[in-house]
Amino acid sequence: MRSKLFTLFFLLSCLLNLNAAAQKASVTIKESGNGKTFTVKKGRTFDVLFNKECVGCRYTWTISGIDSAKIRSVSDTHSNKSCTKCVGGTQDHTFHFKALKAGASALSFSCGDKLFSATVIVK
Repeated sequence: MRSKLFTLFFLLSCLLNLNAAAQKASVTIKESGNGKTFTVKKGRTFDVLFNKECVGCRYTWTISGIDSAKIRSVSDTHSNKSCTKCVGGTQDHTFHFKALKAGASALSFSCGDKLFSATVIVK
């Protein structure tokens, strides 16, 4: 009996851990997703990642269009810098968002003359 209870407890713990991991899962949209459509669950977070953005250059990626009723910009971070205290090195620039309300929304970015857009469907 004790063995069966332990097995049941172990299985339930595993299922709960899988569910928690699934809830933390996030969609990451990369530059190769330009013009594509992505689906995100309401209440979840998602990221837009631009690899190898120029450090200290005149133009960096900025949000140029967002449906703030459906998507909220949470923050943006930089990582993987190729050098410190330099101009002309590279870094990864990640924008973090939260899906607020169901529906389709256009999300766009610009960096000098470069443009990026994606459709985000919140379900």
